[in-house]
Amino acid sequence: MSSKQFVSVHFTSSKLQIVSLNKAKDEVIFFTSVDIPQGIIVDYKVKDVKALSEIIKKIWQTKNIKEKSVGLIVPEFSTFTKTIELPKVPISELDEAVRWEAQDFLPTEIKDSVIDWKVVKKSELGYQILTVAIQKGVLSGFVDAVSMAGLSPLVVETPSLSLARVSDKDSGGALVIYANLGEAILLVREGEKIVGSSVAASFNQRTVLQTVTQMISHYGETEIKKVQIGGIEIGKELYSGLSKNLKIPVEWMQPKIKAFDSKVLQEYMIPLSLQLKDPTEPADETSINLLPSEWVKSHRNKKFMKQLRSLVFASTLAILANFIVVLVVFILITSEINVLEGANQNESGLKGKDKGVIKGIEDTNVLTDKVVKINSSITPPQEIINAIYSSAPQGLFVSEYKIDMEDGNILVRGNSSDRQELLTFKQNLEESGKFSKVSIPVSSFEKEKDLEFEANFGYLELSKGKKKQLKLQI
Repeated sequence: MSSKQFVSVHFTSSKLQIVSLNKAKDEVIFFTSVDIPQGIIVDYKVKDVKALSEIIKKIWQTKNIKEKSVGLIVPEFSTFTKTIELPKVPISELDEAVRWEAQDFLPTEIKDSVIDWKVVKKSELGYQILTVAIQKGVLSGFVDAVSMAGLSPLVVETPSLSLARVSDKDSGGALVIYANLGEAILLVREGEKIVGSSVAASFNQRTVLQTVTQMISHYGETEIKKVQIGGIEIGKELYSGLSKNLKIPVEWMQPKIKAFDSKVLQEYMIPLSLQLKDPTEPADETSINLLPSEWVKSHRNKKFMKQLRSLVFASTLAILANFIVVLVVFILITSEINVLEGANQNESGLKGKDKGVIKGIEDTNVLTDKVVKINSSITPPQEIINAIYSSAPQGLFVSEYKIDMEDGNILVRGNSSDRQELLTFKQNLEESGKFSKVSIPVSSFEKEKDLEFEANFGYLELSKGKKKQLKLQI
């Protein structure tokens, strides 16, 4: 079960569906649906990215949604899905093999497509690989729209992938039909494997039945043992036609979500299903994520720079505050010097005046020395952050920093793609010569993939007292 919080955003040509579940993934936090004006999404492509972005931004503002991480479901018709067979090769070489094979069946060039895949079946001879692809130009319209709205995409998938997840997980063949928002999405699945998918207009029930017949005939090698249906546009004609013509069980898909009306559940089934997904990165071979890998890297860098700017800003404020205190004290002392200077002139003449001026100069020199010591003793937070960031391997991302600038204690939290990457991070910290007592709880290693971790350690220059944060004393 996913422990990452995010909001599902389902795009269709005419509507935008937004859904979020609680952390336990069994109760709805909020859901909403908004009409998309004509001309913004045309032929399953975003024609006006800015307008779509403004709609999304307005939803977040009016609904007061705090969560900025999102999962996207793009229109089925804009993607290409196929299951392929590959001989047994090392997992590290599978991606190259999949892309080589995809050149033969994709309608566009590999360089113009975003491709992801997952292993759905292993045997002694090789692998069955479910492959999904989308044109980069089509995908960028949806990703850019949510990014311009100030949101961070974690995962991108298709309606058929969502429907395959929410249907039961038996290994037998099944026909899945979901009719909603003017479209009927049909797919033939066998366990996790999507054998084939199609899209038809849901208002024409006869056309949907014809498409069902054609799919069963085309994918005859898969034995269809049952039909699973969902959506609020499954009419009586379609239901009775399926029961009469196919002569196999027809059942409704019913995800177990608390406090959710059954009709509304059917309407929001696709974005609800995405909420049940653990949004692993595109490199993971056990799931499909169409989010471009270059966007993942770019988002990580932007997030790191944002954190760094926040720390630098806080550090600058602290230094500025110290400087203002020194300046105020200096002004007060100067005023006192002037008062004493006048008094000394009346009482002691020129000799007393000289002593007052000399005393003022000495006090000013003392204050100047203290300011210099303060500036030279401060360890910039960005120096510590850079040292941690350079120790993180490629598959590990630090999302939270807590640094005690008094004694050098540091707590970081983040995500690691696997255990080895987390161990490498620990070793890099220890070998850098800048950190001590690196500790990572055993609980952080419970999972093999997509680990959420926290680490405690000390920064040597602060903990050994080489650089201390001085307190101004006057």
